[in-house]
Amino acid sequence: MKQKVSIFCLTALAFALFAGGCAFTRIQKLSGAEFIEHARQMNVLSSFSWTSYIGSTAERVYLEYAYPASTGKGTRTTVYWTNLTELPEEIANKIRATPAHDKSWYSDDTEE
Repeated sequence: MKQKVSIFCLTALAFALFAGGCAFTRIQKLSGAEFIEHARQMNVLSSFSWTSYIGSTAERVYLEYAYPASTGKGTRTTVYWTNLTELPEEIANKIRATPAHDKSWYSDDTEE
């Protein structure tokens, strides 16, 4: 019986640690136009929230948006992604041509 209780407690602890680490992260797919709008926030200086370029794969591109959690502990993070095919061809080609973690494809004059 003690062994079953110990295993249950260890399992509950492992779940709590895993859930706690992932609880404040969300993943959301955006349209190409929505993604560009969020990418524009990379140039906004703010102490409350921030947007960063994560990188790209052969088919997708990713941004991270974060702000302080309402509990005052940690941050609330959303990973935004879109398919490169949903972006304007010029922007998609710039992303494909740059290294995965280089954000030089984006500039203030990026238009849809």
